Amino acid sequence: MQNGSYKETIELNEGIDVRDLFGNQDAHLNVLEESLAVSLVSRGGEILISGEEENVKHAKHVIAALLAALKRVTISMGGMSRKL
Repeated sequence: MQNGSYKETIELNEGIDVRDLFGNQDAHLNVLEESLAVSLVSRGGEILISGEEENVKHAKHVIAALLAALKRVTISMGGMSRKL
């Protein structure tokens, strides 16, 4: 993790659970922070990314792609159906 002066925010859409993105006990969060050299903070319906500008922009792109993938996979309580 790095604490740079550059910051970006990603707003989460309804239906996205950050626990799915960050993993059990934030395991995925830690991997994302270390591999992308940024700091990630989830508050309310937002994810705050901070660090060096290039790293933050790259992290925002990666997280947006992960969120899009999570959104495509829907599990219904009734039929455990998936939409891929």
